[in-house]
Amino acid sequence: MVNTGDLESRRARRSLAWEVYERLSKGSALVPPAVAFSFDREDRTETQIQDMKRCSSGLAHFLPRLTYENFLLDEEAISAVLDSCGIAKSPQEVKAWIETHGANRKYFPAGSVRDIFSEKWLETVHAPKLLKDLFDDLSVDAPVRFDKVKHSVALTEWLIEHKPEYLKEIREYVVGLLQVQPTERT
Repeated sequence: MVNTGDLESRRARRSLAWEVYERLSKGSALVPPAVAFSFDREDRTETQIQDMKRCSSGLAHFLPRLTYENFLLDEEAISAVLDSCGIAKSPQEVKAWIETHGANRKYFPAGSVRDIFSEKWLETVHAPKLLKDLFDDLSVDAPVRFDKVKHSVALTEWLIEHKPEYLKEIREYVVGLLQVQPTERT
C-alpha cells in the first residue's frame, strides 16, 4: 500500500483503492493474490475498522494493539538496541524512564492513562511516540533518533533471539492471518 489513508477516505476513492488491487491480483500481472492486509489500529474508530474490513471483502485486519511497536516495549530489548547505537543504558534505566513518562497523556490517542506495563497500557499507548521520546531523552549526550524501520527491526530481532515468548501474541496474530478466507464483495 502506498497510502493507507486512501482506504479510508471518501467512499469512491476508498472503493477504487480496493478495486485496483483486486483487478491487479486477478489479472495476468505478476501480482500474487493477497492472503490478508494487516494495519495498525492507530486513531481509527471501530466503525472505520469495520468499514475497511467490509470494503476489502474481509482481507483487511488490524493488530490487536495500537501499532506494531506496542509489541516491542521490553526494557531489555530497548537497552540492547540503545547499546548497539553507542548509548549505554541499563534495562533498569529504560524501565525507570518508561515508568516516569509512560502515563503522559500525549501517548494516548483517546487521552486516557493506563497503569504502565499493564495489558491495557501495552495495547493502547502510542509506542512510536514513546520510543521517540525515550531515545531522545536517553541519548542526550550523543543524540540517537528513533527510526521506526531500523529500530523496530532491531528490537524484533533482539526479542526473537533472546525472548521469543515475548512475541507470542504477534506471532499468533500473523499465523491467524495465514488462515483467513476472504468474503464475497458486497
